[in-house]
Amino acid sequence: MSSSRPRGVAARLIRAGLFFLPALVLAAPLPATPDRIVSLNLCTDSLLLELAPTNVSLSLTRLSRDPRLSPLAAEAARHASNDGLAEQVVAFKPQLVLAASDSSPAIQLLRELGYRVEIFAPANRLADYQRALHRLAGLLGSEQTGVGLWSQLQERLSTLPRLVTPERALMLSGNGYLPDEGSLSRELLATVGLEDARARYVRTAQGTLPLEALVRHPPSWLVAGIAPGGAPSLAGEYLGHPALQAVFADSSRVIPLPEALFTCAGSHFADAAAALSQALVRGGARMQP
Repeated sequence: MSSSRPRGVAARLIRAGLFFLPALVLAAPLPATPDRIVSLNLCTDSLLLELAPTNVSLSLTRLSRDPRLSPLAAEAARHASNDGLAEQVVAFKPQLVLAASDSSPAIQLLRELGYRVEIFAPANRLADYQRALHRLAGLLGSEQTGVGLWSQLQERLSTLPRLVTPERALMLSGNGYLPDEGSLSRELLATVGLEDARARYVRTAQGTLPLEALVRHPPSWLVAGIAPGGAPSLAGEYLGHPALQAVFADSSRVIPLPEALFTCAGSHFADAAAALSQALVRGGARMQP
């Protein structure tokens, strides 16, 4: 006996709350240069804000409006926002969708509906960012903008003072979280001549660094990710522990750095590196021009 249950795309439309949409909502072919684009990831938000021409309509993730996460929050607030839901994407009628991976059901459904989805994996190195920048610039017809952004970033980084001799540093995020190996933090430290000391420590199952381990084996410098404007956080409580303050009696050896500047690669990476370099100078490090 045949089942009356809807199958395939129809079934997925029902589960996503999209069954009411007529067939005409299926995506139209991508024009030469798309002028309606949806981003479903904080880092593709950043790429779009850097590259998209002013006449392009954007829908960015709600996270992009949070200054604790995005250095481009003010610019993002001028655009539509989304929560990564397929129905929001369809309602925006995009000609291009950007995402960080193929794994979510929403992405699979959008592909079945005929939308063009391009995957941009998060950049763990500046070389990854360069490739993503040039690839997206090609999709948007903004090749010269992409070349210019990369050149400006390289020029800014090349002029920063660096340590004469490498010194060990550890970068921590909120509440003692130790970033993964595959993150921009290692490259950020190396840009100013710091050596990443992460390999000396073992993280907990939650990804944090026990305070005791840091007190027993302190690095020369501690770079602490913070929220902008000095907003209260668990990270502040961790850094304010008396045992840690005793180890880093010279407070200039603890460098606060807004995490939003290095969560995703972008032109703002140079701002993070410049702030780090300036903090080393203030802390009395021997620097070379």
